[in-house]
Amino acid sequence: MPNSTQLIKTWRSIFSHWRATWVLFSYGTCVIQTDSRTEPRQYAIQLLQQWGKFQNKTDINAAQRVKPYEQLGWIVTSQHENIFTFIGKEEVAADTKERTMVIELIGRYRCAQDAAELRIIHLEQYSSG
Repeated sequence: MPNSTQLIKTWRSIFSHWRATWVLFSYGTCVIQTDSRTEPRQYAIQLLQQWGKFQNKTDINAAQRVKPYEQLGWIVTSQHENIFTFIGKEEVAADTKERTMVIELIGRYRCAQDAAELRIIHLEQYSSG
C-alpha cells in the first residue's frame, strides 16, 4: 500500500492549480467531485462502486491512460473521467518494453482495491467563499 502522507502531498501538487474538491483512497485512487449537491465522500464512494471494479483486459489505448507526472510517477486514468490513480516511480521496474501496460494494470488493480475497501484517507475540500 502506498504511503498516505506522500500520496496526499503528491495529489495536492497535482491539483495545485485546480479549484476542486477531491477524495483520496488508501491505494492512491483519487476522485474529483463535480457534483456539488452531493457530499464529497458519498460522491466518491458511489463513483468507485460503479466504475472502480477491475476489468481483466488491456487494450491498444493503454498509453493514452498512463500519463507521466513530473519525475514522481504516473497518473492512470479510469473509465470515468473523475477517477485517477497515482503510481509512484519507485513502484515500477526500470524501463521495460511493457512498462506502460504494467503501470496501467497496477493502476487499475489499485483502483479496484480502493473500490472494494472504500477506505478514504483524505478529503481536500475547495470552498469558493
